[in-house]
Parts: sequence; structure tokens; C-alpha cells
Amino acid sequence: MNVPSSIHLPSLKIVDIRGVPFKNIFPINRILIGCPVLEDFSMYLMASVLDRSLKISNPTLLKLQVSCLFCIYDVIQLEIDTPSLKFLDIEATAILDYSLKNLHNVVEARLNMLVDKGPGDHLFHIFKALHEIKYMSISLLTKQTFTKTFDLDLPEFSNLVRLVLTISYYDSKLLVKLLQKCPKLRDLVIQKESFYGDRRLWIDPKSVPKCISSHLIEFSFNGLWIQWLR
Repeated sequence: MNVPSSIHLPSLKIVDIRGVPFKNIFPINRILIGCPVLEDFSMYLMASVLDRSLKISNPTLLKLQVSCLFCIYDVIQLEIDTPSLKFLDIEATAILDYSLKNLHNVVEARLNMLVDKGPGDHLFHIFKALHEIKYMSISLLTKQTFTKTFDLDLPEFSNLVRLVLTISYYDSKLLVKLLQKCPKLRDLVIQKESFYGDRRLWIDPKSVPKCISSHLIEFSFNGLWIQWLR
């Protein structure tokens, strides 16, 4: 698809891009620049449309959905700078380097991270950028992601009231550490992906996170052996 060098759509508020064979990322940037009142931007990209970096910058954007799957490159960079954003949805099997700016207004985020190579601290940077959100859904399905992340000093999610977490058995350290950073959590959903992990690798926590005993109102889980929550 060939996109004009200049785009001007002054009234366009919703853009949904999927299955379009762009040659590189530049047409996407042109669309963002040419839509001065854009509020809702969704894109579903495959390997053939990506260069090694993707920048999404828009001052009016309220909702952003990015799906980046089956990329052939070793390192893909995603930069997001959206000061008005309220909702963020990222599904990625390719992105290993994140630069997230001005996400302090995000209320809800959905993260589906399937990367199993790279430096391993990309999840930490995402958490840091989104630490003020109220609702978060995370699907984390690779061992290296957890191994690197739970050794880092996670930020406190002081406003988070609902957490949906899809993990594997060997993620017990990250699970406990994450819950310890959610002092106001009221609704917790934990799900186990059956094709990952080994129950024998689960390490029982020494104590119950404070949010579990003080603020939690609703809890549901599927496929996990968690004796300390019985």
C-alpha cells in the first residue's frame, strides 16, 4: 500500500489498521501526524510491515491497541508518547525494547507478552511507565521474563484495584513481589497456562502480601496450587 506523502484528515477520530501490506513504519507515522483529533488507534502488524523501530506519538490519543506478532528480527523497538492516553493494549511476540513516555493518564492496560529472548528487563520498564493505572491485565508466558524481572525493584502500583494475571508455576517470586506492590488491590484474578511450568518449581511464599489480607474483596484463580491463599 502506498500512502501519500502528506495526509490531512482533520475530523478523523478512529483508525483501525490490519492486514495492510505497508513496506515500513513511516506511513503509520504519517497517519498519526495527519489526524490532529485522533482518539482511537488500533493496528495489527505482521513481520512484513515492521522495520526495527516503531514510534507512536499523538497528543489527543485516548485508546491505543498494538498487536505485533511473528517478527523475523531479533530486536524490535516500540516507542509510545501519548500524554492523553486512557487505555493501552499491547500484544507482542516481537518487541524487546520499549520506550514509554507520558502514560500517567492511563487508567487501564492489557499486556500480552510472549517474548523469550532479549535483556529481560523490558517488563520492568513497562511496569514503571504504568505504575499509576487502576486496572491491569497481564499475560506473561516465558521463563526468562520472570527470572529477570523479579530481581528488579518493581514500582508501587498505588492506584491499582484490579489485576488479572496469567502466569506459570515458576513465577511465584514475581507473583508475590507484584502483589506486595499493590496496596489497594481489591479484585485479583490469577490464571495458569497449562502448557508452561512445573508445579514442583513453585516456591511457597513466607508471608501473605498485605493487600490479600486487608483490601481484597474478590479473588478467582484457575489451575494454580496456592496453599497460602486457602
